Amino acid sequence: MIWAKNKTAGPAQTEKDDLWQKVDSLAALLRDTEEYREYFQYREALHLKGYFDLVQELRQRQAQVHLARVVGVENQENEDELEYLYAYFGAEPVLSNFLYAESRFFTLLQQIRDSFAGCLDLEPEKSRFYDRNLN
Repeated sequence: MIWAKNKTAGPAQTEKDDLWQKVDSLAALLRDTEEYREYFQYREALHLKGYFDLVQELRQRQAQVHLARVVGVENQENEDELEYLYAYFGAEPVLSNFLYAESRFFTLLQQIRDSFAGCLDLEPEKSRFYDRNLN
């Protein structure tokens, strides 16, 4: 259960409690999706095979290459290592299945977030700004 345990009396707190109960319900619905089940299944397989550190290395290389491109200092060695990792991941079913399942699940989460933004008259691009810059 996600919602707060310290409840205080009053209508505002009751509304918040109701909101968090609904968040719990939405999370339960998400856990029942094919996207979540596959993501969780392949994440477990990733850990069992000992590939978690390799995925972290891929993400680190991606971040390095991206940052180098942003600042205008490309590093061919990092880009070559990243290409090698992509080829390796593509040839290894546990890794490629995990990345595909992860992409599908996080795309679903993004679609839900965009839907909330639309329902609340927020600009989805502006809400993504806060993820990148304030977390």
